[in-house]
Amino acid sequence: MAMMWISFFMSGVLLTSSQFIYMTGKDDCRSNDMYDKIIENFQTFLRQQIKLKREVDQLRQENTDIRGLLSKTGNCSCTNSSTNTRKQVYFSAGISKITNSSIWNINSVIVFNIVISNEGGTYSASTGVFTAPVDGVYVFSCFILADKTTFFAYLEVNGLRKFNVLGLTPPSAVDDVDSAGNLAILHLQQGDKVLMRRTGGSNIRTVEDAPSTTFSGFLLY
Repeated sequence: MAMMWISFFMSGVLLTSSQFIYMTGKDDCRSNDMYDKIIENFQTFLRQQIKLKREVDQLRQENTDIRGLLSKTGNCSCTNSSTNTRKQVYFSAGISKITNSSIWNINSVIVFNIVISNEGGTYSASTGVFTAPVDGVYVFSCFILADKTTFFAYLEVNGLRKFNVLGLTPPSAVDDVDSAGNLAILHLQQGDKVLMRRTGGSNIRTVEDAPSTTFSGFLLY
């Protein structure tokens, strides 16, 4: 009898009370209400299982479609690592010492000359420019410590301003310094140029072996 119930459950067959009585060989009128309740509960459970199975099948198909699209674009981390050729790209650089920013003319590029990391070799410590090696989504940040003054800069991509960094040292500051920073997530094309440009202010502060003023970026995907 147990195997018969399993067979009917798996096939999705819904039973009436008369069919149940026929299968079990029981026809006690006093128990009809109980049998009807059992059949009703069983049919409800069965409908729920059929609905869940359909939803699971649909989700599996959607997951398969998404994995296929990601593997075509090379952005699928679930593919075999031997076939995933997406390269790692990241850099972080700082300024070597307390610097009077007058060495950079207004609107000149800020050169972060101390390289902390530079995976892929895409940042130039001599020019202060990052060059995107591949199309993708990148994250960039810059933190500047203004020393006894104000300091204004912005992130530039191919000549276009993307965010500002404004360091303002208040007159009442005990140590006469103020830290400011910003971050952006950008879609870049291969060959795009990213840099920080000074627009005003004077001194910035840093430490040579652990820079307080830094410019960083990495390829997100």
